[in-house]
Amino acid sequence: MAYLQLQRSWVRCNVRTQQLFAQWVMVAIITTLTMTVYWTPTVDGYFCAVPNAKVLEAVSEAVSPEAARKLDGLKKDALVAQAKQLLDGRCWLPSVLRAKG
Repeated sequence: MAYLQLQRSWVRCNVRTQQLFAQWVMVAIITTLTMTVYWTPTVDGYFCAVPNAKVLEAVSEAVSPEAARKLDGLKKDALVAQAKQLLDGRCWLPSVLRAKG
């Protein structure tokens, strides 16, 4: 009997944990959707602060891999200017601001 009670308590706890996790996922999804409205990559705030590879990754994800290949090899200033122009108006977030899973 004690084992069943312990097992039921664990199940209740597990269900509650699952509910909390589901709520957390919803908050993460809503926050991500909201972030795309309020945050955009800027020259000074993002593009100049990350390595060229991250700028190319952003272009690849938001526009196309082909667009990123065309920019590969540009100096930082030219790369940043082109990336800003290409990503302008797109709802793109860097991976650290996206909801996981």
